[in-house]
Amino acid sequence: MKKIIGILTVLAVSVCVVFLVGRGPKPQYPYIHAGSEKSDPEFLIEKQDLIEDIDYYLALVESAHGDPYRQVPKESFIAKAEELKNSIRLLQDDKISLICCYYYLQELAAFLQDEHTRIRFSNNWRKTIDKRFPLIIRIFKEKAYVLEDLGQAAIPQYAELISIDDKSLKEIMSETRKFVNVTLLHYKWQIAERNFDTWLQTYFNLKPPWDVTYRIDNEEKTVEVAGISSEEFTEKTKKDQHYSESLFSVGEENIPLLNIPRFFYPDRSAYDKFMDDFFQKHKDKSYIVIDLRHNPGGDGRWGFFVLDYFMESPYLTIKRFDFKISKEFSDIVWYNQHMTYY
Repeated sequence: MKKIIGILTVLAVSVCVVFLVGRGPKPQYPYIHAGSEKSDPEFLIEKQDLIEDIDYYLALVESAHGDPYRQVPKESFIAKAEELKNSIRLLQDDKISLICCYYYLQELAAFLQDEHTRIRFSNNWRKTIDKRFPLIIRIFKEKAYVLEDLGQAAIPQYAELISIDDKSLKEIMSETRKFVNVTLLHYKWQIAERNFDTWLQTYFNLKPPWDVTYRIDNEEKTVEVAGISSEEFTEKTKKDQHYSESLFSVGEENIPLLNIPRFFYPDRSAYDKFMDDFFQKHKDKSYIVIDLRHNPGGDGRWGFFVLDYFMESPYLTIKRFDFKISKEFSDIVWYNQHMTYY
């Protein structure tokens, strides 16, 4: 009888705990925000409100960022903010569209040259782009070349782009570089290539069809380039993001090529086995090429697993790790913890 009473008591306490944990209002996110689905890119903001947002952002970076001035001095960052605020004050209109506000704020965020510090571009804004720019470009030595024409203009591969709607590519690349929040030059160009269509239409406001001037075999030509649907663009630019191996030849030698597009995948055990098999198979080779050119990163431990094959002894990965506990950090942790219990 005592055993039965004990079991019933445990069950009652368990039910009570579950009930108490689940009761009460849903925790509120600690900071003012609007869902991206509600953000209209043409919504107008008062100039003074944007200036106040810039001041708020300065204070937020100072308070919450662990090491904001690693790449640029604090004085330069503050001077950049003042430069942007002055340019806003000189605007003729008293109100600014939300999409323009984004570019002001992103220019300030990117000035820090910290890849993890940026203003997020709403996916809702991309939906307002009716047709996509069909030219896939590659930037090399400050020049833009056509890697692939997804449309009907038949611009030859490797043609150099000169201008779009009379705006020179040199000017376009110079203007948009200020929105790229990374330090390495080749990575800056990769991000510029990736965002070229978005910047063309939402920053420069150049809409389809476009008059594109290009140069091939020292001859310049201008053609009209029509846009393509987002669905067609997505389908034609779909890439395999899985790791893979292949061989390429240099003279009489076949060299293994390991391609790792990113350092995170759903199945870690499959990744580990693939790498084990690859390095075991090619351990006697004189050369191995690992292609990380378009790898944006991920979980560093996945990279260390590959690096281990080249090390004969233990190696230091982190000498010191500092964690800044700001009020903002504490607020977000509190919110996430309570959402978990809720």
